[in-house]
Amino acid sequence: MKKFTDEELRQLLNQGLSPADAARKLEVTRSCISRRMKGFKSKSTLNIVSANSFREADRRLQVMTQLLSINKDARRMLKDLGEKDPTRIKVWAEIRRQLDFQLKIFEVLYSVETARRFQQTVMEVIEEISPDVREEIISKLNERAVVRRLLDPDQ
Repeated sequence: MKKFTDEELRQLLNQGLSPADAARKLEVTRSCISRRMKGFKSKSTLNIVSANSFREADRRLQVMTQLLSINKDARRMLKDLGEKDPTRIKVWAEIRRQLDFQLKIFEVLYSVETARRFQQTVMEVIEEISPDVREEIISKLNERAVVRRLLDPDQ
């Protein structure tokens, strides 16, 4: 088994890698990573959650910057058309439809991505505490999914 330091593991986790990804990168087993992480203080987990939160906030700011830029360009285009141009209203309506569509896409993507990240973080914390409990949770969730599909095949 390959040797690695706590600092190497912390760096990988702080970069946003999951324990499973860190294990692959370090060429060790997931249980080896779990045992090592148990020795970490809760500060390590807080760093992971904080890093993910900052990345999410940064992404949202980038989206807002894009939308503000589109809005600025649209206003400039409308100004260039002039007050009396009959196409002005059509252009503005199309821009609004495009922005609404983009906003709906972002809302869906972010809600799904945020939920996925939260689930991943919760499972990682559970794995730090007890890899066996994590595996049991996954097993129970899989059982319920199978039962749900049997009872309602349209899901």
